[in-house]
Amino acid sequence: MASASVRLERESEAHLDMYLAGDFLACVKPTRKNRARRKCRRPSKVATRTLVAKPGANTLTLGTLAGKKKLRRGSYRITLSATGATKKTVAFKIRR
Repeated sequence: MASASVRLERESEAHLDMYLAGDFLACVKPTRKNRARRKCRRPSKVATRTLVAKPGANTLTLGTLAGKKKLRRGSYRITLSATGATKKTVAFKIRR
């Protein structure tokens, strides 16, 4: 049996601001200080799960990944990484 990790991220609004370690702009969490700066989008973690995967096809429902919370409208991406395999990322939108 191999293990696989699943990470669900939601794109949220942020602002471009000077990064702490240098002289370049980065997409950071909105604060009072940077609210006048240009807007950008950055991913924020919604859920992460590690599960035991059997050889072959495996299924996972989004309801079990996000817990009892209903996913809000917006852009999401899900990243799957299994031991001994490359990471796969899929983007999707929820529209209601």
